[in-house]
Amino acid sequence: MNKYLIQVYILITSTIICFSSPQNCSFSKTISKNITVSNTCTAYDNVTIGLIASSDIIQFEIVSYANIQMNGNVTCVGNGSVVQYVNSNLNLTQKTCFYNSSKMIMSENSQLTTSKETLYFHLSQLIMKDNATMFLNGDFAIYNNVVFVMHQNSFIKTKNNFYINDASEFIMNDNSMINSTSNFYIYSNLIMNSYSKINGVAFLHLYKSHITLNNNSEINILSFQAEIIKSYLTLNDHSEMNFASYEVGNEKSYITLNDFSKSKFKRFYVHKGGVITLNGMTDTAQMTTKSLQIGSCFLNCGIFDSNIYTSVLNVTGKSFISVDTKFIFVKSTLIINNRDIRDLPVVFYSGSNPLNITNSTIKSQNDFDVICSQTAITNTTLAGIKLLLGGKLLRYGTSNKFFCHVEGVTNKIMKYSEPYCPCGGTEDWYITPLPNVTSLYVEINPTKTITKPRFKTNDKFSSESVSIGNTQISLYKTDNLVLGISTPKTVGINLVTLTKTVLFVSETKLTIESAQFNAAINTKNGIKILEVVLRCTNGIYNKTSQRCEDPTICDDINCKYCPYNKNSCISCKNQFANVNSKCEQITNCQLLISNRCLKCANKFLLQGGLCVSDEICLLEQIDGKCQICNTNNGYINNNGKCVKSETNSEVITNYNIVSCNKGFVSNTTNCLKCNEFYTNSEICENGKATKCDNLSEMNTNGICENKECVIPNDQNGRCTTTIDNCKYLSNGKCNECESSYILNKNKCNNNKEQNCIVQNNFGCLKCDEDYYFDESTKQCESCDSNCLTCFETSTKCLSCSQNTYLSIYKCNTNEDLNLTCDRYASFGSGCVVCKDGYYRVGLDCFECDLKCGKCLNTNSCLTCNSTNYKTTGGDCLPQSDIVGCAVNVTQSGCSKCQDGYYTVNTNECQKCDDNCNTCTLTSNKCTSCVDSLVLLANGSCVGVSQISKCQEITHSKCSKCLFWYSPNKDGTMCRSQTVWWVILIVVMFVLIVLFVLIVTIVIVTKIILNKAHTHKIEKTTTLFAMNKSNINFVPLQGGVCVSSNVIDLNSDIEQIEVNEETRQVLCVGNTNKTATKIQFTIASNITKFTIRVDPEVVTLKSNFACEFSVFVKPLCSCKINNTIQIISKNLKTNKEKYNEISLVGVTQQSTRIDYDELTEDKKLGEGSFGVVFKGSFRGNVVAIKKMKTVFDDNKLMDEFENEVSMLDKFRCEYIVHFYGAVFIPSNVCMLTEFAQYGSLQDLMKHKTSDD
Repeated sequence: MNKYLIQVYILITSTIICFSSPQNCSFSKTISKNITVSNTCTAYDNVTIGLIASSDIIQFEIVSYANIQMNGNVTCVGNGSVVQYVNSNLNLTQKTCFYNSSKMIMSENSQLTTSKETLYFHLSQLIMKDNATMFLNGDFAIYNNVVFVMHQNSFIKTKNNFYINDASEFIMNDNSMINSTSNFYIYSNLIMNSYSKINGVAFLHLYKSHITLNNNSEINILSFQAEIIKSYLTLNDHSEMNFASYEVGNEKSYITLNDFSKSKFKRFYVHKGGVITLNGMTDTAQMTTKSLQIGSCFLNCGIFDSNIYTSVLNVTGKSFISVDTKFIFVKSTLIINNRDIRDLPVVFYSGSNPLNITNSTIKSQNDFDVICSQTAITNTTLAGIKLLLGGKLLRYGTSNKFFCHVEGVTNKIMKYSEPYCPCGGTEDWYITPLPNVTSLYVEINPTKTITKPRFKTNDKFSSESVSIGNTQISLYKTDNLVLGISTPKTVGINLVTLTKTVLFVSETKLTIESAQFNAAINTKNGIKILEVVLRCTNGIYNKTSQRCEDPTICDDINCKYCPYNKNSCISCKNQFANVNSKCEQITNCQLLISNRCLKCANKFLLQGGLCVSDEICLLEQIDGKCQICNTNNGYINNNGKCVKSETNSEVITNYNIVSCNKGFVSNTTNCLKCNEFYTNSEICENGKATKCDNLSEMNTNGICENKECVIPNDQNGRCTTTIDNCKYLSNGKCNECESSYILNKNKCNNNKEQNCIVQNNFGCLKCDEDYYFDESTKQCESCDSNCLTCFETSTKCLSCSQNTYLSIYKCNTNEDLNLTCDRYASFGSGCVVCKDGYYRVGLDCFECDLKCGKCLNTNSCLTCNSTNYKTTGGDCLPQSDIVGCAVNVTQSGCSKCQDGYYTVNTNECQKCDDNCNTCTLTSNKCTSCVDSLVLLANGSCVGVSQISKCQEITHSKCSKCLFWYSPNKDGTMCRSQTVWWVILIVVMFVLIVLFVLIVTIVIVTKIILNKAHTHKIEKTTTLFAMNKSNINFVPLQGGVCVSSNVIDLNSDIEQIEVNEETRQVLCVGNTNKTATKIQFTIASNITKFTIRVDPEVVTLKSNFACEFSVFVKPLCSCKINNTIQIISKNLKTNKEKYNEISLVGVTQQSTRIDYDELTEDKKLGEGSFGVVFKGSFRGNVVAIKKMKTVFDDNKLMDEFENEVSMLDKFRCEYIVHFYGAVFIPSNVCMLTEFAQYGSLQDLMKHKTSDD
């Protein structure tokens, strides 16, 4: 089984190898006829395509998706050509050469790979169409009038040298690109169009070359060195040239930067007659370099080079050069045009190395700023220049004005281009916003003084400027500016030939020509105030002229008041009446009240406030005829007689009726009805009939014609002149004749039309070949001599003679195509290929629409002109139509939109929703919002009211929520969050409250207890006034007195009981004028009795006494003779006094013995609990048993007391007598009768037989 599986595997593998291995291409060594390759194959022999002597076109075609590898040399000669079709691949592993008009054509998405050198010679061509790709692993060179064209998105990657030689032409179009890691030699023409790029390049050498970069093309060089020798390098339309190389030398070459083009170098030398021309008209850096050295010679200089060469820097626009570290300008010429001191300096230098500007010449008709430097300039010898602002500005000319250019405004703070700006108050300087600045905010200090006001003068540089207080602003470089003004006081505005559009908006009042306002707009027609003037400092405000004017000064000297218009009087002076806003003198008036005539003199009538004569004739001639009639009364002069004018007259003069009322027309002397003057008319105006009666209508000449007749003979129902033998008439013209008659020249003839081949009743149907039928004459007319045949008119050709071609019914010669045709037809006259900017219709070339660069027809553009862009629909629209583009709009449209706009149709911008800062494919799908709104996940921007619990929005995020809530990470919502510090504060507050509450409770409790104790004391303590008592007090020290100075315990009883309290009363009084505190104390070494006093402490008011109970408890039978102390403290002086009171008494006899009555003799014995001594007590010999342990424990003392109590009960003569015991803790002992003969046990132990 395994054997069969192995065989099957081998068979399948062999089949796969067989079908996957490339086939061999079977080509003859010389291909002399067309050949097509449609599969994948490999050729191993050398191949020659085409024949040198033959004019036949021989093509080697590689069809779509075919893969060909040529392992031999490939040579293409004569009219031979290699054509790669869509997605085909060609791999050339050996040397490849193209000669003698041969061609290499790569179609869309085709690919060519070379391993060895590839050479193109004499008139050969290489065409790379859209998205074609070429990988060059060997040297590539074109020589002697070779044409190399790269079309849209074509791409070349090369690792070896790249040569363009000998009058060849290399054209890169529409995003084509070359990536090189080797050397690039250009000795001929290179034209780069529409975003084409050359990147990389290890070494660039330009010699006698012409290089032109158009429409955003770029050259990016990463080499160590680049040489530009005797070449012309021109950059147009936003193209760029970036040299990261260490040294770039310009020798005898012309580098021109036009429009918005830019260049960037690391170290740039311009020497040996090199010329740099900057034609950029924008205020940007057109050349940026770390080091710029312009002079006669710097590199590879000969002995005389420094004397024979002069380099030139020619600046004709508004752009400037930015230099970082080193700038040298020696033995050179600086030529400046279209520039003055209001423009930016030519060079911005930010380095610290000294500038070398010597032995050079400057040519300019205007004053201008040469160099602006971060550090002071010291080394310069140029004629006609001077150093200003501490050496930081080098100027050509004599002017002392300065223009500080504002390139941007952020948070109302202006950013100046020059490092020395803003200037001080002693300089005559202007704030000058650049064109990109659309709004400006200035703060005016009206109290600031200028130490040298004479500096500020008006000259040609002051035009297009405005002075606001002491601040000067030049609007020379901008237009359509919003100027915000902040000033604490009212300031005046002075305009100096200002024609720019400026909107003035002030926080406070501005004044101009005594008018105060907050907002005004200036245009080329003057300044216009945009609000009602609050107050005129002099006169009243005229809304029409928007000026403060004196109402008493009017154009009419007889006018007294004209507040609205100087030409329109409201009130006239005395003796003048207001007639149609004019002041007319009042004459011939008999009664004049309030400048108004109420009655005229005789022969005068009152009309319109004036007295006019009522005479018919105002002036008679010598012959008695009237010369002037009174037109005011309606009379006109008719041959010297004044006759009453028609009642229907409206305006009359001395001789004529000028106009009549509606429905009448003037014949100068009378007003006639319209139908009398104009037949069939009904209404006349301005001497013409304007409406006809019902039976008529107005023709084109304004005459009313009768539109009805008895027998209409016209097809439209009118009566017209009859044409003989005409069958049908229309508007006076014959449309068809009777049978057997021919229509000719609006007549019906019975003879045949000359030069007519076919005809009928309507006229000629077909004319001879050289004739055409003229619709106006209805006959055959001869064609123009330029036409073989024609129609409708003699010059509307249908065919042409030899050596001419037909175009729009006109025969033209090749001479008419000299400016439009690129290739003429080989079969005769006419064009087969038109030049760029023209399209072919038939054999003629027509100019493309102005919006097109190249076109297919009048409505279809292939490319747009430099000011238009191509839409996705194929139309070319003005680049200015794209609003919101973040970069410069090109012929391809906008590649990046500004914030607030989104891309539509791949290359256009459309404004986002008003709430969006930026958005994506739709206007309401925001990607960022304005600062006051928050972007949600659904792409909408919402305000603070739409976010629950949010209180404040900052930077498009909810930054502050309601208490106990906090914004999430995205700032789109508020989430509940524990506020630990609040909890901590609450806990601390609760603890503090609890603490305060506890302290309060303790204090209150203590107060209550004290009061209860006081109340209790008051219940148990007797206080009384001394003057109301019959006790005789004994005075003591400190104003204290007592009822007795001795406390006798036996005053009531002969002997006091032992171990029981005995009470005695002692009254203590206070004789002081202030309260005194009383308490008792006793010596601490008293052990025979205990004592307590109730109350313990008492505060006595003045002349009050207290009854104290003294309780004494004897601990043994004894005599008491001690003292106790009364301590008194004066509460006012805090002084204490001590007084002693004697305490005496005798106790009963008991078994509680006084230790002081015992006498110890000798030690009898010792046990574990005590020691037995022999002693005496009140004359009796006793045995004293002293306890070793001190009885400081109540339990032990209770046991001892129980034992003593038991012994006390045994009273027998046969038992040792018990005297008692000492209960004082430090001297506890028991006393018994002393048995001198020992114990009964001893007697029994030691007895003898005799006993």
